[in-house]
Amino acid sequence: MHIPNEDKWKSLAKRFGDLWDYPFAIGSLDGKHVALVNPMNSESLFYNYKEYPSIVLLALSDADSCFTLVDCGQYGRVSDAGVFQASRISQLLDQERLNIPDESFMVSTTEKRIPFQVVGDEAFPLKKKPHEAICSQNA
Repeated sequence: MHIPNEDKWKSLAKRFGDLWDYPFAIGSLDGKHVALVNPMNSESLFYNYKEYPSIVLLALSDADSCFTLVDCGQYGRVSDAGVFQASRISQLLDQERLNIPDESFMVSTTEKRIPFQVVGDEAFPLKKKPHEAICSQNA
């Protein structure tokens, strides 16, 4: 998958605003276990908390649930937070290489700027830099 440019991130945020009334979001992040036959000699590396072997698909999705960025292949035993920390998505965020606009969303009623954000559940860390913000929300 290619990395979106600034205009694409802005259009993703607009769609979140139009569809979900949350115009600051540029994506929703979550992990999904993909079941597999446990590879030979892998011991418990692939066994997840649900007690079946899997790999984890980590995806950033747009407001219409279409993938924007994906990272796949981490062992099933690794938590969403661990998968995110080891992912290419996290590395690109930390390196500021995802082309997320520096400008933030203006809230007209308060005249405050709110940074573009990635939303996820409590498994994902909150980040201080606006382009790295992940808002934790109960699933």
